[in-house]
Amino acid sequence: MLEQNIKGEQCAIKTYNAFMKKTKDKDPVTYNMLPTILSQEVEHEEDLQALLEDVNLIMHSK
Repeated sequence: MLEQNIKGEQCAIKTYNAFMKKTKDKDPVTYNMLPTILSQEVEHEEDLQALLEDVNLIMHSK
């Protein structure tokens, strides 16, 4: 389940990056909102990666 959530976050990151490229010179309001959203998605992905690493450590230490 964690791996699926990580893939979902990675997909969102790619999507927001693409959306930023599309709106850069065309829609400054949307463009200026996207870095905040993107940083949250990156943080979520990093949190899930760390959690997965912790779970793997616990599972392999038994």
